[in-house]
Amino acid sequence: MSIRTVLSALFLSAGLFAAQPGFRDDFDEENLDERWEWYTPYNDPVGDPSYELVGGDFVLDLPAGDYDSWVGFDRCPRLRTTEFETDQDFRIETFVEVEEPATADYFHTGLWIEFQDQQGGPIDGWFYGFYSRPDWGGNYTIRAERVGHRSPASADNFPVPWESPEAFFKVERIGDIYSFYYKESEGDPWLLLHSAESAGETVTHVGIFAKNWTAGHPAVHAVYDYFLLGDPENLPPDIVKPEDTNALVDLNWCMTLDLNTGFPEPTWEISVTPNPVNAPSIDSTGTVSWDPAADARVDGCEGPAE
Repeated sequence: MSIRTVLSALFLSAGLFAAQPGFRDDFDEENLDERWEWYTPYNDPVGDPSYELVGGDFVLDLPAGDYDSWVGFDRCPRLRTTEFETDQDFRIETFVEVEEPATADYFHTGLWIEFQDQQGGPIDGWFYGFYSRPDWGGNYTIRAERVGHRSPASADNFPVPWESPEAFFKVERIGDIYSFYYKESEGDPWLLLHSAESAGETVTHVGIFAKNWTAGHPAVHAVYDYFLLGDPENLPPDIVKPEDTNALVDLNWCMTLDLNTGFPEPTWEISVTPNPVNAPSIDSTGTVSWDPAADARVDGCEGPAE
């Protein structure tokens, strides 16, 4: 019996799939929203980092001093929240402008994703945004940097030269994949910088940050226009029609399809021509099982056919 598989994705509106409560802060109040935590892990005897809300902006002031975070130490101040579904897909975005230093220096500002460190260190996560390092890939770059005990080499650095320290940034998590986007102006399309897999890790906080490093340890004055937390933007699945294939009566048949599920996660269907008495099934992992016999039996099928 010849079978012809036809895949189709059924999309419901994003609102029906909304996993995140949705949170946008335009910083237009005198006090921080109660969902925020201002976290400063390092107490500097000379002068600590501080913030203020000015004209609808969150202004983070980092004094000259050592506020780096890396393997074995954490000094980076950050505005963070736990008020989201940490085990679900999400999107965070912001716009930041660095007003000080006035010239390129050693600093990093932008979005922060924090993981529960599985090796017992003080910090693990992704720093993403402006990464300034004089005479290195241009004075300003956009960079995603993984830090913490689980990434001592910070292998996932993908710097893109940038003309000035202001831009929109977005990070989306879909499953175990974290994708980092940027754009220059509000009306521009998002540009993908990099995607990385962080499988089996628990997100504990998301937010915004500023840090510095090297012997100079410059002061930083970073202005954040807003912060948005919510569901990822809709992403259609990549539907690739498999080749026609054959199945034999009374012999269990299966195949595994490579599915890009997209967001919201679609419902997959599979059909067979001609229409059999008992229909094949497809699960969320892309495994298709079928027993092409007149009397339906449940034999199951694990993994791809040999």
